[in-house]
Amino acid sequence: MNIRDLARRYLPILTWGAEYTGKTLTNDLIVAAIVTVMLIPQSLAYALLAGLPVQVGSSPPWHRSSSTRSSAPRGRWRSAPWQWPA
Repeated sequence: MNIRDLARRYLPILTWGAEYTGKTLTNDLIVAAIVTVMLIPQSLAYALLAGLPVQVGSSPPWHRSSSTRSSAPRGRWRSAPWQWPA
């Protein structure tokens, strides 16, 4: 196996990137906008269902662990929803 085949095996963009067109980019941007519009209200609703402030649902995932613990009422944070006190 030569270096080109090895690179294509571990970096698939080298294979399909040559066929990527402006139409494909347009379609990808449309899909990204639709997914964003759907996920923002969904994440806010999940925060409300969990009994947490809405700000927790609007925070990025890499900030959730610290912001959820600091935003939740004391003693309320558990690792899973079914462990939360009623």
